[in-house]
Amino acid sequence: MPLGFCEGPALLLNEREIALSLKISEHSLRYLRSNFPDSKISLIYLPSSLSIYNFVDCEISPAPLVMMGQSRSGVFKPVAAIERNKFLRAEIHKIAQKNGTEFYDTTDHLKQVASNQLLHGPRDPIHLNRNGYEAFSEAILTILKPPS
Repeated sequence: MPLGFCEGPALLLNEREIALSLKISEHSLRYLRSNFPDSKISLIYLPSSLSIYNFVDCEISPAPLVMMGQSRSGVFKPVAAIERNKFLRAEIHKIAQKNGTEFYDTTDHLKQVASNQLLHGPRDPIHLNRNGYEAFSEAILTILKPPS
């Protein structure tokens, strides 16, 4: 069954746009921490759909993007999504560490579940479906569950 348009891990953004997005993320986290100093803030990384499925011997195309009036689209090898996801995970983790914030990454858990079932679509392939939300919740609960 075709999945339809999916989100890629910023595959259609250039390096400058990604750097700006990361700066905005860091600024937002600093804002939260400074304005809510008594709150426990954690970052939970939710990977894009093109980052968790095993696309073998094919090309992937993220959902088209319109930025500043210009439409962008493209075709990529699956390794591009894997590498970009790895980069973004590492950068967000660095931002969390730098700001004294816990970081939880759900990628590995979602990849494991996605090897047996679709977690996106079919009506809306850009967002998680019921199975996807359940898998995402399981990932968070697994992370938060104290070791026995």
